[in-house]
Amino acid sequence: MTSQLFGRLARFAFGLALSSLLITSCGGSEQLAGATPTGVAPARVAATVVIPPTASPSPCPTLTPTASPSPTSPPSTPAPTLTAGQAREAHLAAKAQLASARAMAVVPMDRGTLWQWLAGFSAKTNQERENYIATQLFPTAGIEDVHLQRVLYGGAWGEQYGNWDNLHNVIGLRRGTLPVDQRKTIAIGAHFDKVTYPGRSANPGFSDGILDNATGVALIASLAQAISRPFNDIKFVAFASEEPPPYFNGSRLYFSEAENTAGVLCYLNFDVLGRGNMAIITGSANQELADIALGVAKETGVPLVWRPSSTNTASDDLMAQAAGLRVLAFACDGYDRLDIHVPEDNLSAVDQDAYYQHYVLALKILAYLDAWYAEP
Repeated sequence: MTSQLFGRLARFAFGLALSSLLITSCGGSEQLAGATPTGVAPARVAATVVIPPTASPSPCPTLTPTASPSPTSPPSTPAPTLTAGQAREAHLAAKAQLASARAMAVVPMDRGTLWQWLAGFSAKTNQERENYIATQLFPTAGIEDVHLQRVLYGGAWGEQYGNWDNLHNVIGLRRGTLPVDQRKTIAIGAHFDKVTYPGRSANPGFSDGILDNATGVALIASLAQAISRPFNDIKFVAFASEEPPPYFNGSRLYFSEAENTAGVLCYLNFDVLGRGNMAIITGSANQELADIALGVAKETGVPLVWRPSSTNTASDDLMAQAAGLRVLAFACDGYDRLDIHVPEDNLSAVDQDAYYQHYVLALKILAYLDAWYAEP
């Protein structure tokens, strides 16, 4: 009996120790007293063991994972400081990129329409040409505010050369899309009058004046049609009375008026196109404008050459230059003095492919200048 009592006391002590261990183990505060660990045989205790209350055990410490040390980042390199000259060069390069994109994106009108506009000058007197420009050509091209400026001619030339009585400059505008206080003005012109020199050709009759200079006037109208939403204002002028002495009568009058030069960035002149290569006339050319034009020609893939100034290339650009404007005058290199002011100067004298090529290049140059001057 003593051994049985001893055995019971031993089992009682083992159960008591096991219960205490379960309560104080990590997470054991929520385990029932007397629960049996896995793998331990239950003690055969007759009475339920009541464990006196004790202080709540301290929770097991929670290990906070330590962030892995980040690798040492290399010190940031500050952006290089540009000099004023370098900053200006970077700005100009960005402007050039935007202007080039604008020039390459502009869409030319079709060659059939351009040729039709040019053919509209055939068999017309100077007065009829003026009316054709003012009432049909400029309005059809989308040129706004078309109006006339009378050019009086009191010179000696009369009907034997042509008729310059009561002619007018025809003037119009394409309004820019920039805010009014940010817009600048580009002026574009070409003379519309024609002349026939008696005795220069064996053929009788008057010149149709298609090379000189219906090609220029039809071209500037086609520029207006293609650049329908310019950034800046673009003025278009078809000049009267360029041909008779003292020459450049229409442009002389136009550029003598301050309102026609105020705020004008540059003037582009077109006189005799549609044969050979398009050319810049050397005498009046502004170098910056010439560099831009030559760059656009290179990117476009259309030849643009220099043509020396002469009596055969003198035109209304000289009046714009005399008024203090920066000028670029265009002609072609495929004609000489015997091709103009003669009855042979008619529609058949114009190479249609060359003329359209000259038009496309002129359009790209104008679009580039418009975008270039849209940025400060």
